[in-house]
Amino acid sequence: METNPSSSSSSSCSSSSPAKKYDVFLSFRGDTRNSFTSHLDYALRKVGLFSIFKDDYKLPKGKDIETELMNAIEDSHVAVVVISEKYADSDWCLKELAKIVKCMGDSGRIRTIFYHVNLSHVRDVASADAEKQKDNSFWKALKEHAKNPSHSKYVESWTSALVEVAYKYADYVKRDTDEAIFIKNFVADISSKLGASIRTIEGLFGMVPRLTKLDSYVLDYSAANNVCFIGIHGMGGIGKTTLAEAYHMKVSHKFDGSCFLANIREVCETQANGLVDLQTKLLKDILGEDFQIGYVRNGINLIRSRFRAMKVLIILDDVLKSEQLEALANSHREKQGSKNELDIWFGPGSVIIVTTRDENLLTKRYEKCRVEYLDDNEALQLFSWKAFNSIEPPEEFNELSKEVVKYASNLPLALTVLGSLLRPIEKYLWESVLCRLRKCPEKDIVGKLKISYDYLDEVDQCIFLDIACFFKGLAKTNVIRILDGCEFNSEYGISNLLAKSLLSITEHDMIWMHDLLEETAKDIVRKKSRNELARQSRIWNKDDFYQILVNKEGTNEIEAIITHVDETKECSLEALSSMKKLRILDISTYNRIDFGGPEVDFDDCVGPELSNNLRCLRWNKFPYSKFPSSFQPQKLVQLNLWNSNIKQLWNNFAVVPNLQILYLFNCHKLSEIDPSIEHLKRLIILNLQFCRSLKKLPEEINCLASLQRLNITACSKVEKLPDNLEQLKNLTNLDIDRSGIKHLPSSIFFMEKLEFIRCGEEMKKSAVRENIISYRTTSKWLLRFCSDVRELDLIDCNLTGPEAFPEYFCKLASLEYLDLSKNPFSVLPPGINGLSSLRCLRLEHCKNLRSLEAELLPSSLEEVSVNYCTSLASFLDPLKPCHLSCSTYCLDCTELVRGQDGKMTALASLLRFLEDPHKRRGNLDFRFVVPQRDNKLPFWFINQSSTGSISIKLDPNWRNSELIGVAMVVCFPANSSTEENFSCNIRICGSENWETTMEMGVIGSRISGHLSLLYRSCNDTLERIQHLEPQSCDTLEFSFLSADDEHSVSCGPCGVRLVYEGDIEELEDITSIYINDQKDVQSSHSQRTRSSTAANEEMEQMRQRISILEQALETVRTQLNVVEATIIQPRQ
Repeated sequence: METNPSSSSSSSCSSSSPAKKYDVFLSFRGDTRNSFTSHLDYALRKVGLFSIFKDDYKLPKGKDIETELMNAIEDSHVAVVVISEKYADSDWCLKELAKIVKCMGDSGRIRTIFYHVNLSHVRDVASADAEKQKDNSFWKALKEHAKNPSHSKYVESWTSALVEVAYKYADYVKRDTDEAIFIKNFVADISSKLGASIRTIEGLFGMVPRLTKLDSYVLDYSAANNVCFIGIHGMGGIGKTTLAEAYHMKVSHKFDGSCFLANIREVCETQANGLVDLQTKLLKDILGEDFQIGYVRNGINLIRSRFRAMKVLIILDDVLKSEQLEALANSHREKQGSKNELDIWFGPGSVIIVTTRDENLLTKRYEKCRVEYLDDNEALQLFSWKAFNSIEPPEEFNELSKEVVKYASNLPLALTVLGSLLRPIEKYLWESVLCRLRKCPEKDIVGKLKISYDYLDEVDQCIFLDIACFFKGLAKTNVIRILDGCEFNSEYGISNLLAKSLLSITEHDMIWMHDLLEETAKDIVRKKSRNELARQSRIWNKDDFYQILVNKEGTNEIEAIITHVDETKECSLEALSSMKKLRILDISTYNRIDFGGPEVDFDDCVGPELSNNLRCLRWNKFPYSKFPSSFQPQKLVQLNLWNSNIKQLWNNFAVVPNLQILYLFNCHKLSEIDPSIEHLKRLIILNLQFCRSLKKLPEEINCLASLQRLNITACSKVEKLPDNLEQLKNLTNLDIDRSGIKHLPSSIFFMEKLEFIRCGEEMKKSAVRENIISYRTTSKWLLRFCSDVRELDLIDCNLTGPEAFPEYFCKLASLEYLDLSKNPFSVLPPGINGLSSLRCLRLEHCKNLRSLEAELLPSSLEEVSVNYCTSLASFLDPLKPCHLSCSTYCLDCTELVRGQDGKMTALASLLRFLEDPHKRRGNLDFRFVVPQRDNKLPFWFINQSSTGSISIKLDPNWRNSELIGVAMVVCFPANSSTEENFSCNIRICGSENWETTMEMGVIGSRISGHLSLLYRSCNDTLERIQHLEPQSCDTLEFSFLSADDEHSVSCGPCGVRLVYEGDIEELEDITSIYINDQKDVQSSHSQRTRSSTAANEEMEQMRQRISILEQALETVRTQLNVVEATIIQPRQ
């Protein structure tokens, strides 16, 4: 709910009329004062219409009654007129009614209740019909008034007013009407129609979205007819109570009863029986009865029993402790001894709202609503309303007002206090007031904000003060590490401060707090020391620190110093020796500061006496070369001496057994680390970046069982990591970039927790190569480690098959160049297409490679070399679908051209290249080299020569055509002795000679003739020709030559074709015809094969039948022999 009484342009839920003093003006005759009207008055107040004018308690003594009555009518939003039988007898009542009709007329703000009267009598008071007026008490009363000279002049307006309300605004209560139900319905109706617009508080801004948010919670529960518990939480002064009040005013009429219990914390602190008093008020406000409760348990039982069937709205404001909630609204918890039954206190549809600074008080049944700061516009409106009674500051105060809003950081409490403070002050004093406020915040603001601090336990108070004075805006993890070093268990403490809205965490995990909370904390520190700087527990101001050093004022009261010094000043550090309780010392020096004067030589100077109670020592540009021998801080957790002169740390690190962070960035004079570093069993971070004098790392570093991060970046003299580095079981980050280390130890591959290594590109390549050859581990850090490797040489690594490649290999998304030559694998790993950036793949001399399926290769490839893969039988087969459009080199791949047509393979590849507009129009050349069985050229090349030179006539209109490039083809003879660098010389023959040379690349030794196909776009060569005179461009002459004249080999035949857009379609037709022809051949071959197979099967069947017949004949012969023997035997 936002009110904007002085401007119609602002967002507002109030009516357009000015704010009124009274919500309701009650007009009635004394005969209903203590009966119907009394009940109506009570019911209106119960739903929140608190400001009601009723003449028995609103008329001030000693003032003119009539004037006060008339003014009250004018200053009321709504008039409720109770017309009873004797209402017209009173001239006061009739005067009120006439004034009400005059002021409120047709506005809809009049509600008339005709109580036990005949409505027609009121409507007929103006009638002249004597019969109608016979029993009309209202007509008779007006007739009597007409006889009175002092009244007669008003009778006409009184009569008109009675008639108007009787016809327009009538509610009727008969003698048999249930008056309780009527009053309930009447109050609900008037509240719902008018309540939201009249119950306003001046100066509320930004309330609409917050109320809408509360409504959204309630709607969900109301739909299910459940009880809704809402917890409004936030820092002090943020507007929790204001929001709850506004919500109570907005919706209280919708409930059977409502109660706003304000200042619960204060009541419980200041009153002996505070909880009982609050329970009594709760029961009285909702039930209208006074209860003698006596003790809290009895109050709980009464609340539970009386409200169980009622739909109630209860707001508990500023709750501090859980026992306060338990005494007032502990509904819907599980009953003791029963897990499934809830203890119900309130009826369906009830809403219970709690405002608190402590989010931890809100159990799981509460919907949590954090109140946020006002936005800049809302904040300026609120301040302006308090300071100027307007939603905008006067123009001359505009910038000053914005400064105030900025100082208040949009906190409503501060804006309200400062607006009231500055309202009476002249403009010229505002700057002075603001300056004072920045040094000493307004006590009303500090007092309110300090309440949350006062209820923290001692440890949480220390955490709050440390963060406010030193750590606002720092990373949460770093702050926790420092505070935990002080034995604060700070993660739990920070969670408590978050719950109490004393802190917040940004989206980048930084700790933040409101500026005024920061100022409040610093004010607390100052007041605790009674404003004696030397006794102040925390020093954050550089001038204060300098004053302490100069005056040598250090005391045992100082616990922490975190400040920076940015001026060259002379001072002594003797004061530090007196600070025996100092636990944090953090000095940032932007310019070298003279600690002790210009005559001090720091190179051999021992540092100052420091407290052995230190937990954190951070000193940028620490000027001394070593610590005093007495400095043995057993509890030290963090030591940070970046950019310092330190030459030597402790001779025995055992004096700092709790050290977790050792940060020695750019300590350029540090030459060694003592082997006793092995005693630092808790060390997590060791940073030696830019320690250029450091010669080596001690082997004892391997004993640092907790070490997670080791950084020796730019330690150029450190040439070796310690052996057995795998003993660092917890190491996650290793940074050795620009150090003297050239090779990673093999133990690195067995460090399971390692997540990140930073080193040079060559070291990465070497490490990956070594890992693949010898270890093939799949540590999780390896993929991140190799993620930016662009080139990888795995030549002759004995990679025998897919299993030889580790899992991470096919995930190297940045890899552009990969050389797998001279490896014995027969197929590539199946996931190699995961190398999404790969541009060049070399597979030369892979003698066992038999097949290279194009669909398994990444589409990003621009060049593939399979030279001397003598077993390769299939690659870029024109009869198979293919997505590759890359240059290809197939020297001595004789097996390949036995299985597929080399010339058509080259043409099909060229077609795919030309069909890719990005490639054909770019600066990328296309090359294809393949063995050639004969010296015939592809017939697509319409210009051919039997030698290594060819001339072609240019079309006179070629400049106006869609010429896109030039394709060339040439045959090279066998040459088994050497590799050659071939080029093509292009010359214009005509009146103006012009020539250029196009490199064709190196062609290696070969046992047979090869065909080389080259395509180049016309972007550069032919564009330069276009600048010649047209008549000069007569003939193009192409000559293919070896660059080495001593071993020049004749080339030829050769062919050239100027490629136009339409030629791509012709090339596509040629490849399609070839594919179809080959399919026909294969089909015919297949048919012949099938016929041959059928004949063979028939012959086999004949052989089987002959075999069966032969077996049957043999059986017959056997049987005949037996018979013959039987016949012959008797004859003997």
